[in-house]
Amino acid sequence: MPIRQPSPNFCRQGSANGFSEHPSLAIELEERTSVDIVHLIASGIAEAGLVSDAVNAQDLTLTPIADDRLVLIVPPHHPLSHADGLSLSDVVTEPFIALYPGNALQENISQHAAELGHHLNYRIRMSSFDGFCENGQ
Repeated sequence: MPIRQPSPNFCRQGSANGFSEHPSLAIELEERTSVDIVHLIASGIAEAGLVSDAVNAQDLTLTPIADDRLVLIVPPHHPLSHADGLSLSDVVTEPFIALYPGNALQENISQHAAELGHHLNYRIRMSSFDGFCENGQ
């Protein structure tokens, strides 16, 4: 199963050494939304997962392991190009280039927009961040 993730270096940081030091180690990864992961762990179906710190983790223990901040990308002439400290509520009315539905990160962003009373306006939906870099210019 392919691994789809927003930070390509995140898993690479420790995986190469981990696999060479533990040749019998086997990991099964499956992309799910943070809400789904919490439900699967609370139900005893899964043992561990990576989730957004914004998710309601019920009685589960959350341990921060990385800071993976999202950033807004706009052209230099855009009114928000020089803004500091933006939040999702500041940009929900903008047209978005986004990941396909079902992508865990995109579902998390969409859920937060819905909690703000908005549905994101998608101009383009893509399968990966590589597509953003190639087509978001």
